[in-house]
Amino acid sequence: MKPNTILALQSAGVTAQILNGQIAIIAHHNAIAALVIGAIIGGFQFYVQGLGNKLDPNVKPPEK
Repeated sequence: MKPNTILALQSAGVTAQILNGQIAIIAHHNAIAALVIGAIIGGFQFYVQGLGNKLDPNVKPPEK
């Protein structure tokens, strides 16, 4: 997987966490839903970080 793809996935995860925080504020009566969504997003971010850790930093991307 390309580093730019990993970066895009990490950015999507951070954006999703921010949106989930806003959902938790708006729908404060349904905190369990916000907690579950946050846990799923956190798991996704953990998975993406694992993918990023597997990248070899010494490998240069192919030139276009």
